[in-house]
Amino acid sequence: MGPIVSAHKKYEESRLLVVGADGVCQHSYLGALSSFLNAGDVLVVNRSATIPASFQCKHQKTGKDIELRLAAFQGSDHEKLSRWGALVLGEGDWSLATEQRIETPTIKAGDELFISAGFKAKVEEVLADRLINIQLISENLVRDIYKFGSLIQYSYHRYPLQLWDVQTIFGSPAISVEPPSASLQFNWSLISQLKSKGIVIGEVLHSAGISSTGCESLDKQLPLPEYSMVYPETIHLIKKAKEKGHRVIALGTTSVRAIESSWNGQELISGPRLSRLRILPDYKLACTDAIITGIHEPSSSHGGILQAFADKEIIDRAHHFANLFQYKNHEFGDLMLINGK
Repeated sequence: MGPIVSAHKKYEESRLLVVGADGVCQHSYLGALSSFLNAGDVLVVNRSATIPASFQCKHQKTGKDIELRLAAFQGSDHEKLSRWGALVLGEGDWSLATEQRIETPTIKAGDELFISAGFKAKVEEVLADRLINIQLISENLVRDIYKFGSLIQYSYHRYPLQLWDVQTIFGSPAISVEPPSASLQFNWSLISQLKSKGIVIGEVLHSAGISSTGCESLDKQLPLPEYSMVYPETIHLIKKAKEKGHRVIALGTTSVRAIESSWNGQELISGPRLSRLRILPDYKLACTDAIITGIHEPSSSHGGILQAFADKEIIDRAHHFANLFQYKNHEFGDLMLINGK
């Protein structure tokens, strides 16, 4: 892929690769997005903000230093941030690739990981080597998360990220461990432009989980179960659009998971849930017609979701075009609009 960037761009400068249902790829810019959508279409955005989700800890039993990365919010209430799926890494920080970390100590259910005085994580379940379910314990949990946490980032970044780097214009409340990155290039001028054309904005709240563990076998388990909420107002907008023959376009894969997780086989059901849905290439989308997404590795769980919208050959062709014309990849890069089958 093209060069990696680590800062927001003006939306007019963000490139947009438009992928037709027939596989034809068209080069454009995000500022021209409204020309590819129609009045009455619904653009569904994820309003989750991003928290500092990486913590330097000490393993109680061995005294070894480790990094704890929150991987997915799994609580039942987005205001109570105690229960998470998490990843344990050997000593080090983001500047060292996860694949190069030293071996982690053996973690067992009941173990405690000390972050600071009065702030710890209790291991509730071991799902796989390095993959665990935890409860964060603190008398002032939100304060301690922001005081002792760092942002999850990867060794391809050039500089340490700041909290404002990973927030979208839609973000609140904060339950994501990595940003819903397809939204990062959006601003209110673009939203105003879309609304002026008659495009409707619907909202969901979905915890954007960790994108990579540094281990191929663990990456195959992503995405983990994640907190998800679809609002009654959004369901009304989607239903109305469908009745009138308009499309539902998801802004990012988390919006897709939220919408599709709320489908019970007959209708969309509002309210919070723990989404266990894994959208694989053979998944038949119930409500979502198109997706706006960043340019990520085709082999990732993200790639599997895209193949629910278009056949693998089309997705591969789109990535070939993106690579050939040096589209910027990863979370701060350019975007694709993929129209469904």
